[in-house]
Amino acid sequence: AFVNRNSGAFAVRGVEAGLDLRPRDNLNATLHYTYTDIDDGPPGNPDLNRQGKPEHVVNMVAAYRLGALVLTLEGEYVQGLYDSNLLAGGDIRKVDDFLVVDMKAAYAVNDDTDLFVGVENMLDDDYEQIPGYPMPGATVFAGVKAAL
Repeated sequence: AFVNRNSGAFAVRGVEAGLDLRPRDNLNATLHYTYTDIDDGPPGNPDLNRQGKPEHVVNMVAAYRLGALVLTLEGEYVQGLYDSNLLAGGDIRKVDDFLVVDMKAAYAVNDDTDLFVGVENMLDDDYEQIPGYPMPGATVFAGVKAAL
């Protein structure tokens, strides 16, 4: 059986930076970067302290509004992520770096109703956030959001 144990004291250092741009009234974009440096874990398991905490993450969101239509493009790049399949008793290991890009269009029919359609992982990247659990490929979705 798996038992949680304190791994002891360790230091986490990092930096976050962001840039918000609004070059036009109907266009805005954000770009955020996070760097995390974590001390090595105990002997025999040096990646323990890094579990679930990527070293580099870059997020980007751009939104363009044209009347009642809003087009959104989002991207996330993750590098240096370590994790394990704890349910299968797996060791902590580095997950392959990945880039996920999503796109969405939403149309406001009125103040209470929006129609939307989008694609998640539109580049159809094969990636895992947790070893042994592949994330879905390109996925198309559509729907209606209504306030009652």
